[in-house]
Amino acid sequence: MVSMTMRPCSQQPKKLSGIWVIGSCPEPLQILKGFGQIDLLFSDIVMTGKINGIQLAAHRREQLAANLREFIDRKAAEKLPYWDVLQKTRKGE
Repeated sequence: MVSMTMRPCSQQPKKLSGIWVIGSCPEPLQILKGFGQIDLLFSDIVMTGKINGIQLAAHRREQLAANLREFIDRKAAEKLPYWDVLQKTRKGE
């Protein structure tokens, strides 16, 4: 799994418990090209730089990994009907 976060970008991605953690960077696509297969991409929607988390996932899926799974904020996903939405469950609902 690769996690793109709003933390400051570091020179090298860090691996924590089997998860690669990458800070927000101006060019996240360049960083992701260095990874092999990615099964799951978890990204903030709002990112610094030229693209947001939705654009990052869409590019990664279209260009590099058609079987990529990603987590997308529900409000953003509603605007993209071709993406499956994981329903959030709460007690009492």
